[in-house]
Amino acid sequence: RCGICLCDEPRSRDAFTECGHSACSACSACVAQMMLDARSEIKDQSSRCFCYEWIRRHLLREDSQARGDRFSRTCRGCVAKSPRQRSVSVECGHAVCLECADGADACPVCDTSTTFVNLIEEKRRHCGICLCKSPNQRLVFSDCGHIACAACAYELTMKNKGKPSPLACFFCRTPIKSPPITLKEEI
Repeated sequence: RCGICLCDEPRSRDAFTECGHSACSACSACVAQMMLDARSEIKDQSSRCFCYEWIRRHLLREDSQARGDRFSRTCRGCVAKSPRQRSVSVECGHAVCLECADGADACPVCDTSTTFVNLIEEKRRHCGICLCKSPNQRLVFSDCGHIACAACAYELTMKNKGKPSPLACFFCRTPIKSPPITLKEEI
């Protein structure tokens, strides 16, 4: 089990040489980048274990799954219980039903001026990349509408940093020109 994203059966695991902890490959790639970015800001590095501390603080909601939270598909605009199709606001990340998003120029939840992207999702919350059954946080690729867990989305983004070709969606290979949107899901 990955101690960061809580995935029960990760495809592969990596170990951190500094502390000996292990995590799934997606989370360890995120942690490695965060550690590189943060080291210059941290003065006392001698006894710190960065892997769990940083990823949980900056990427995931640490105890959401452990508490047994259930994420709702209910539209936050019209309160439809289980809409067949949902859209996400590009500016704020709120998910609403297709009917609430259709023709709207502002988010019905927070009234932020925005455009909407139709989500390509299944009824289950699993990540289609790492197969984590219930990730704590998911991100949307705004160019195509596919969803991945935050760890996988960040790993894809980091692996493509500095490359001349644009990032491509893992699912449909659509070029991704915009940063992923954090999907704000209601518990």
